Amino acid sequence: MRVLLTGAFGNVGSNALESLVAQGHQVTCFDIRTKANTKVAKRFKDKVNIIWGDLRRKEDISNALKDQDVVIHLAYIIPPASEKNPDLAKTINVGGTQNLMDALKSFSKPPKLIFSSSISLYGPTPDMKPPRRWDDPIRPTDNYTHHKAESER
Repeated sequence: MRVLLTGAFGNVGSNALESLVAQGHQVTCFDIRTKANTKVAKRFKDKVNIIWGDLRRKEDISNALKDQDVVIHLAYIIPPASEKNPDLAKTINVGGTQNLMDALKSFSKPPKLIFSSSISLYGPTPDMKPPRRWDDPIRPTDNYTHHKAESER
């Protein structure tokens, strides 16, 4: 399967990437070029296709989506960076997710989308018996969780 993985070289993305490669998928990694991302990318350079881009630029994401079967969207700015620079985090987290959705809508047969949620949406839950369920109330506590909730809506 041809998979586009956004945020491929971040914490969650690189773990997902290892699994996708091990399963034999044809993975295209989409991430912004930074020193840290470039370092992680070197571990995978012969196993994946890499597209350096920015979710804030619609043309970058539209080009990356071509010829994909599935897109797994993991690109998100998380704490503490989301708290230190909330405006940047929102433009990537919410705006970037909207750009991805808009780009998907432009295809006559768009790739399927896998969008990961986060347990942190539920906030502190020591008063609640596990496990968390989809219909439990969410309690966003920081910029990241507010952005996740907005993107899910």
